[in-house]
This record gives sequence, C-alpha cells and structure tokens, in this order.
Amino acid sequence: MRISFLLIFSCFFAGSQAPLFAQSYTNVIDQQLTDADLVYMPTEELMILKNEIIAIKGARSTTKGNTNPQSPFAQYSCTVQFLSTMDQANIDLINKMLSEDEQVPCSEKEMYELFAELAQSKQQIPLYLAKKFYGTTLDPEMSKHQKVVQISDQIMAFWVPQFSTCEDCPYENYFVTINKEGKKSGSLNLGGMMTILENNILEVKTLDNSPSTTTKPEYYQILANGKLDFTGNQMTQANTN
Repeated sequence: MRISFLLIFSCFFAGSQAPLFAQSYTNVIDQQLTDADLVYMPTEELMILKNEIIAIKGARSTTKGNTNPQSPFAQYSCTVQFLSTMDQANIDLINKMLSEDEQVPCSEKEMYELFAELAQSKQQIPLYLAKKFYGTTLDPEMSKHQKVVQISDQIMAFWVPQFSTCEDCPYENYFVTINKEGKKSGSLNLGGMMTILENNILEVKTLDNSPSTTTKPEYYQILANGKLDFTGNQMTQANTN
C-alpha cells in the first residue's frame, strides 16, 4: 500500500530530540533531495546534513588582497565556498525546511508504524526515519532490497543489504529488531549474506580468507523479545526463556 503524501506530512518529529550522531548522511549527499527526504528531520539533523554537504561537496577558493583598512602593507585573504547547482538546491531546500514552523509532533510509535509500512512495501524511507531505525540512510536502490519478517506478536525484524567496500564480504547488512512501540531490541551491522531460517534463526555467511570462494556461516537466535543470542557456527536453537 502506498503512503499518501498527506500522511507523510501529517506530523513532525519533535526538534528537541537528540541528534543521531552514530551515522552521517554522506551516502545520500550526491543525490537531489526532496521535501519527502527531509520530512520528520529535527533541526539538529537538518544542520548536520547541511554542514556535511558544505564540508564535503564545497569547492574552496581563496582570494588575496593587497591591503586592509588597518594596514596598507598587510596581506589578507578570504575563503569562498562554491557548490554545484544541485548542491546549492539541496542547501536551499534545507534552509526552507529550517525556516518553516514545526508541525504536530509525531510519537515514537507513529514514526515506527510509518517506517514499517514503507519498509514492507520497499518504498523510499525519509532520511531521518531510515537513520533512526536502520542506523543508515537508504538510497533508492537500497530501498528496493528491504526485507521484513514477523518474529512474534510484538517484534518485527528489518534488514537491508548494501554493496560493501570490504573485499571479503559482498554486502554490508543493517539488521534491527523493533517492538510495537518503536523501540529497538537488537541490531547487527555485518558484512556477508543474511537469511532468517526456521525457528527465527539468523544465518550470516561471510567469506573465508582462504579460499575466498567459500563461506563460513554463523548463527544468531532471534529471541521472543527481539534480542540476538549468538550461537557461533552451530545452528542450534537457543533457550528462549
């Protein structure tokens, strides 16, 4: 089911929330941002995104002059920041969002329910929601590969793979379990291939160093409360009591 534009903009996460310093927005600053990307983003997060665009994408140009008003013989310089047309458009959009009045605050549960529905339908998730729940932002291609599994009446598992820079692992996986109230119970950020097997056992296959074509599976039991119990190389169901 596609989320309506009206629903997406029906509330705003309170700007007083602490910023999410664990991950940056660097994997999406090369794309044209839209209002839908920035919805729910608190002021602190908008400023982080803005600063990253300027710091990473800006081309610096230093100009020198022969004089200043205090000393006719002194040299002075100033640095001017240049941005591409797209980057400047992104900055302008962020500034527009910063200048707008905040809407009715969303609760944690409301934000989680929207995140879950978007993830289940493999739709693009607003940057702040993705960063809040996955721990990373998703580009449009990553969004297509989201996976959602019902673990129990109270717990859902979400994960998304992205191509990894690690030569020994094909994917970097962001895996989280979240309860109905939107609280994370467990999380993993590992390279390799992930699969949820019967009895809620999570299999992670990473490449061995020698030979590099073989895989070495490791297993985690996803408990009823969403926590992850590492069982090593044995596919053994852990005690869930």
